[in-house]
Amino acid sequence: MDLEKQLRFAPGEALRRDIERAEALAADVDAEQAYPLAWVVYRITGYRADAPDTLIRGAALLEDLSALVERLSAAAKLKFEELERGAFLTIEDLQERWSVSRSTINRHRRRGLVARRVREREGADRLVFARRVVEAHEAAQGTTLRRAAGFSRIAGDERTRIEAMAGEHAAAGRSLNEAAALIAQEVGRSHEGVRQVLRRHDERAALFGEPGPLSDRERRLISRAAARGLEASEIGARLERPDESIRRAIDRGRAETLLRIDRSGALVAPDSVAARVDDGAWLAGVLGASGAVEGLHTEPSRDLVALIEWARGPDVPDASTTAPRLTAYHALRVRAGRMIRGLDSSTPSPAAMDRAETDLRWAALLKVQIVRGYLPTILRVAEDSLGAPVDRLKQREAVEVLRTGIASASAVIDSHDLSGGPLEPPLGVRVASALARRSNHGGSGKARPRVLTGVALPDWAGMVAPRFASLLPRAGLTRGASRVTEEARAMLEERFGLAGGAPSTLEEIAARRAVKPMHVARKLRRAIREALAAGRED
Repeated sequence: MDLEKQLRFAPGEALRRDIERAEALAADVDAEQAYPLAWVVYRITGYRADAPDTLIRGAALLEDLSALVERLSAAAKLKFEELERGAFLTIEDLQERWSVSRSTINRHRRRGLVARRVREREGADRLVFARRVVEAHEAAQGTTLRRAAGFSRIAGDERTRIEAMAGEHAAAGRSLNEAAALIAQEVGRSHEGVRQVLRRHDERAALFGEPGPLSDRERRLISRAAARGLEASEIGARLERPDESIRRAIDRGRAETLLRIDRSGALVAPDSVAARVDDGAWLAGVLGASGAVEGLHTEPSRDLVALIEWARGPDVPDASTTAPRLTAYHALRVRAGRMIRGLDSSTPSPAAMDRAETDLRWAALLKVQIVRGYLPTILRVAEDSLGAPVDRLKQREAVEVLRTGIASASAVIDSHDLSGGPLEPPLGVRVASALARRSNHGGSGKARPRVLTGVALPDWAGMVAPRFASLLPRAGLTRGASRVTEEARAMLEERFGLAGGAPSTLEEIAARRAVKPMHVARKLRRAIREALAAGRED
C-alpha cells in the first residue's frame, strides 16, 4: 500500500508505534469483510486523514499488513538482540509450539500472523512474531492450526525410533536428506519434518559427516556458477559438497534476492491495480494486451548522440501503448510481490520463485519501453530546464543530465495511477524538479562543440529497473544467443523474451513442448552455457 512510502522515513520510535498498531489491526480484520481505506490509515497511524473512498478486502488487507510490518521493521532497523526476552517467538519456536512446517507458518503470515523482520549480529535478517500476535492468531485460527499439525508432533518414542533409523541409513552411506526421505515414507511423516529431526540429532551425534554450513564466499560462488548454467553436480564436485546442498543453496540464494527486492519497496504499486490482481479475467486481459506482450526487446540506443537524434525524430513509438504497458507493469509487480511474500525462506518453492522472477523480468522489459516512449518528453524538459541542447553540454554533463531525467521518469512510473490522469504531466514536473537542482550548464551562452558519437549511456535495465537487473540475461548471453543451435536459441528467446515477446516460466515452455519442466531446465542450462561461450568469442 502507498501508506508505506509515507511512513518508512519516520523516526524509529514512531515506526515502532505504527508497527504495533498494524499488528493490533491484523487481529481485528475479518478476511471476508471489506474495510474503508481511511479507517485503515487511522488504525495504523492514529491520524484521521483524507483518503479515497476505497474499500479494501480483508484478505488483501491481511497480506498487505504482513508486508507493511516487515518493511517498516526493516526501516526502523530493529535488532534481534534488543528484543524483550520472552515477548517474541521465532519461526522455529512456532514450529515447535504448533508442530507445523515453515510452509504452514508462511501461509498463516498471509492470514494475519504478522511478523517483524529484525537484523541479527551476523548481519542476516530474521522473522520474529510478537507473543500477543501469536496468541491472538491462535484464538482466531486454532482449528486450522490443529488440523495442520495433525494433532500430534514428532516426539517421544517416535522421535527415538526415527533417530535410530537415521543411524542405519548413515551407516549405509546415505546423506541426511536421502535418509529423511526414506524415513518419512516409512513413518508417514513429511520429508521436511523428519529432516528437521535428523538435523537436530546430527548436531549432537554427527552421524552423517556432512560439512558445516556454507560460507558467504561459497554461497556467492554457487549463485554465480548457477547463473552461468553450471549443473549442481559440477558445482558440488568443485566445492566438495553434496549435490542436494548445492541445490538448496541455489534456491535459498534466489529467495534472498527476491526478498531483498520486495523489502526495497520496488514492488509497491498503486492500490487501484493491487485491488484487481485477484480478478483472473481482468489480469488475463491486462497481461494479454498487445502492448504488454509485443515489441519488448527494442532497446533504445546507448550511444548518446544516436539516442538524442532518435528522440527528436519521427520514429518515436505511439503513446497509445503506454496505458496497457503501465497497467501490466504494475500488475506484474503486485503478483510477484505476493509470490515472494509467500515463500518459505528455508525451502522456497522453485515454481513460485520462477513465476516471480519471470514476472519481474517482464516488468523490467515493459518499463524500458515505457521510458523509451517518453524520451522526447524527458529531452524537451531537460533542455528547457538547462537552457541549452543536451548535445551541446560537456560529455559527462550530457550523460548525467539524461540519467537524471530517466531516473526521475522511472520514479513517476512506479507510483503513477492512470485513474488519476495521463502520465506525461507528472513525469515532466518530476524531471524538471530534479534538473532544477542542478547548476545551469547552458547559461554561459558560450558555444560548445556537439558531443561526439561513441559516448555511451549505462545499461538501460540498470537505469530504469535497477532492482530487477540481476534477473535479466547477461550481455554475453544476449550476444551469443544467435550463435547457438536453433532449439537452444528458441528456448532462450522464450525464457528471456529476446525475440520481443514476454518472458516465460519453465512450466510455460514445457507445456508448449509437451515435456516436463525438469527437461526444459536442463536444456536451458546447456543453452545458457553455449550462448555465454559464444558471446565471449565476439
